[in-house]
Amino acid sequence: MLAFGVSGLADIPFMAFVAVLVPIVIGFILGNLDEDLREFLNKGTVLLIPFFAFPLGAALDFKTIISAGLPGILLGLLCTGLTGIAGYYTMGLFGKEKKPRAVGAAIGTTAGNAVGTPAALVLADPSLEPYLASSTAQIAAAVIVTAILCPLLVNYFDKRDKAREAAKAEA
Repeated sequence: MLAFGVSGLADIPFMAFVAVLVPIVIGFILGNLDEDLREFLNKGTVLLIPFFAFPLGAALDFKTIISAGLPGILLGLLCTGLTGIAGYYTMGLFGKEKKPRAVGAAIGTTAGNAVGTPAALVLADPSLEPYLASSTAQIAAAVIVTAILCPLLVNYFDKRDKAREAAKAEA
């Protein structure tokens, strides 16, 4: 929303942005002020997963990839390729030693809730309505493509890293 509003591509009301940002900022502040509160609130993230993950998974449809066409598939490939590989190497540079680098590649996905972003933008700025159907289909295709490719990428990097570690141990 911020990027569209600042760039002038959409007329996002300031209060819509505030309504999204305020809960995030409050959670950020509370989590940093009190470690017990952070642990308590963190448990809620795990609790919510079944409530949004199962419906999102059930809603994924391979027909969406076909309707989105090449742009949707390309969006998914770029997301997994660029962010997944960048995440892997970033994890190697800045990650903690106890976590495998391959974990960094797991960011190469498009979250299922991203499918709702075009609709949210249209609610904020109705002039974007002509782009709603195509952008929603493209993002849905990216969700499906990344849901398939990202685990394969993580698995590839994990096996490669383990093989390198085994070779170092033998040498």
